[in-house]
Amino acid sequence: MAIHLLYEDTSDEKFLTAVVNFLIMALIVFCIVKAMNAAGERFGHKEEKAPDTKECPYCKSKIAIA
Repeated sequence: MAIHLLYEDTSDEKFLTAVVNFLIMALIVFCIVKAMNAAGERFGHKEEKAPDTKECPYCKSKIAIA
């Protein structure tokens, strides 16, 4: 039960309010995702690169992988 003392909302004002609310929520979600990505890069696990050498099973020396 809302009491409107001064005026009633028009459809234009409701639309503008919805747009502003959407933009605020989009900014908040953007900031959260950006912070999560930064934290993931800083504290996440590092991917190991593929080895560029292997050990020969016969002579036990290191051989470059082509």
